[in-house]
Amino acid sequence: MPRLVIVGFIAAALFLPATASAHISLDRLALRGPVVLATSVAESYWKAVPCGGQITVRTDLPVPTSLEPTTDGWVTFNSSLGENDLEAPASTYTQCTISLARWQWPTAKAMINDWNMFCLTVTHEVGHLLGHKHSLVAGSVMAPVFTNEANVPQICRAAGAPLGRRVAGRRGH
Repeated sequence: MPRLVIVGFIAAALFLPATASAHISLDRLALRGPVVLATSVAESYWKAVPCGGQITVRTDLPVPTSLEPTTDGWVTFNSSLGENDLEAPASTYTQCTISLARWQWPTAKAMINDWNMFCLTVTHEVGHLLGHKHSLVAGSVMAPVFTNEANVPQICRAAGAPLGRRVAGRRGH
């Protein structure tokens, strides 16, 4: 029973960012960096944790030549149907990796400064690891290309506040 209370508290903190306890929880995640915060926000958005919670997030990578040079994020995984096969049940995905392009977010500061698009991209990639394909529905986080912040989920916008406080707090040092 105590575990359920803790899980419930964490879930409430992520889903209700206007509360004081949520700010404390988001602040703690923000201290661990934008990658940790964005991944947690993405899992809250989807209300699911892909790959049995075993996800590696790699940053500062060159875009593979097999992808468009403007690609800013991509996933790789093994599945029951083979490598990177979104037709396989997401429950069979293993060795899950989210990769983020060097050209777009070379540093944690760049991730923080471009938080809304960074969080949207991580949310999009987590969606792939949950088995979601690209969508042409207007405003979908699974759109294949983002040209502005129209697709940014509210949970990403709300979660960016602790990062802003973190950056503002460092200016005087």
